Amino acid sequence: MKAMKRTWSLVLALLLTLGLFAVLPQSAEAAAANNKAAYKAYTTWIRKGADYQGTKYTKFALVRIDGDSTPELIATVQNDTYYESSCYVVLSYKKGKLVKKRFDGGVWGGASYIPGKGKLYQFSYNRGSGMIYEDIYRLSSKGFSSVHGEYRNDWEPSLIKWNSKQVSKTVYEKNIHKAFNTSEAQSFEKITFKSKTAILKKLK
Repeated sequence: MKAMKRTWSLVLALLLTLGLFAVLPQSAEAAAANNKAAYKAYTTWIRKGADYQGTKYTKFALVRIDGDSTPELIATVQNDTYYESSCYVVLSYKKGKLVKKRFDGGVWGGASYIPGKGKLYQFSYNRGSGMIYEDIYRLSSKGFSSVHGEYRNDWEPSLIKWNSKQVSKTVYEKNIHKAFNTSEAQSFEKITFKSKTAILKKLK
C-alpha cells in the first residue's frame, strides 16, 4: 500500500513538472482566442458588404450550431422578394478560415438546425410540379458537408425516392426524421436577427 501511494505521488509530481494540469486553462484561453479571431473575421465580412453569391445580407445573429466554443454567424435578407424571402448564409470559423454555406428555400421553403449537433436542414417546394427538395448538411471542423440530398413528390408516388430508390412516403419521412430529428431542430425563421450596427457592437 505504501509503495502504491509513493508511486502515485511520483506520478503527480511528474505531471505537475510537465505542466499537464494546465491543459484546461490553456483550452479556455485557446477558445477565447479562437472566438476573438472568429469575431474579427465576421466583422471584416460584414464591413466589406456582407455579400455572398450575389446577395447582400442585412440582418445577423450569432448561434451555436456545432459543439465547439465558437458561435456561428447567420445572416439573412428578410424581405418579400420571391427569391430571397427565406435566404440565409451561415458562416463558421474553422482552422483559421471562414467557411460559408447558403440556404435558400425560396418563398415556399425554409431552413433549420439542431443546436450543438452541427446538423442543418433545407427544403424547397415547387408549387407547379409538387416537388419537395430536402437537403441535410453537417458542420464539422472541416467545414460544411452534404449528408443527404433527397426529393419527393406527394402527387406522384413513383417520384418519392431515397438514395435513388423508390420508397413509400412513410419510409421516406422516417428516413428524413432519422437523418435530421425535427423535434430537436430550431427554424432559422425563429431566430432573432439584429441590424448591422447592433451585431457589430456584439462582435467587439
